Amino acid sequence: MLFGVYAYGNVEMKREVLRGRKIKETELIHLSEVHKLFQRLSANDTVIVYSVKDFASVTMFSRFVAEVTKRGVSVKFIHEHYLDVGNGKVWKDSVQAHINALIGVEQYCYERLSRGLKLNKAASEFLADVVGGCSVSALSVAFCNDGILHRG
Repeated sequence: MLFGVYAYGNVEMKREVLRGRKIKETELIHLSEVHKLFQRLSANDTVIVYSVKDFASVTMFSRFVAEVTKRGVSVKFIHEHYLDVGNGKVWKDSVQAHINALIGVEQYCYERLSRGLKLNKAASEFLADVVGGCSVSALSVAFCNDGILHRG
């Protein structure tokens, strides 16, 4: 079965693109409702994600991919197809190292800034969104369909 995942930005356009991939309306799932997706997945399904930019952080992206692939499901990205995994396809060591480095940068930046600035809860959440957004954008640019790191 095919599932489509999207979030943020022009939601209707993303839904339309995913429907164009022959994904039924009932199988389009907003990332905020990912728990519903996990309940429905079974081996040999495919999840098509509009873009890694739909994730709030590289950490969340990595956890999502790990959770989906451990169920025997493939994950494909429309805008970053070099990050596709599943059905025997795995990331090269250099790709995994890049993802791990971005996760480390996210954590380091968030911890240093939140400790140094002594932020309240709302400011800490905003900081997490900003740091996560920056790292996800870096991942997307690096592995977009015309990016350069896909060769690594």
